[in-house]
Amino acid sequence: MNLREYTYKIENVLMDEELLRLLYYMPKNVLDNPLDTAKPNILDKPTKDKWAIFNDKIMTASNFNGFDTSPICRLFYYAGNGRSAKDNYLFSKQQFHFDVFVHQSIENTDKRLEWICDRVNELVFNKSIAGLGKTLFIQRHPVSAPVNYVGYRLIYEFCHENY
Repeated sequence: MNLREYTYKIENVLMDEELLRLLYYMPKNVLDNPLDTAKPNILDKPTKDKWAIFNDKIMTASNFNGFDTSPICRLFYYAGNGRSAKDNYLFSKQQFHFDVFVHQSIENTDKRLEWICDRVNELVFNKSIAGLGKTLFIQRHPVSAPVNYVGYRLIYEFCHENY
């Protein structure tokens, strides 16, 4: 499987109502729950609107546009290191990084950074998404973020057959 195929398969997994709500609905106060069923379902929106939200909130290349105009949340996912499996040359391993950025005001209101990271982990870890077997968790750690933002990186690994 090539990197482009991995990216498309991961995109399908990230087209998740709960994840999109966490990225899209900004809290008005500590009691404002982005998962409240009174808020419109993003996946039920017209196709054009749904994809506009997805493409603004989940990206395969870093894009910090809009970070300085209003508090937002955004998720970037992209290929990381790849290597041969040391015990078997027929297989290789490919890492994917998931970087989450949340404005400090949102993070201080409802711990949205952790909430988003937990949801990504629920969607990706130990799931058969791409390649062979289940996705492995490799590590997580804070990353540098634009001014007034916090950032966190989750790294997962996929195994695939070399052909």
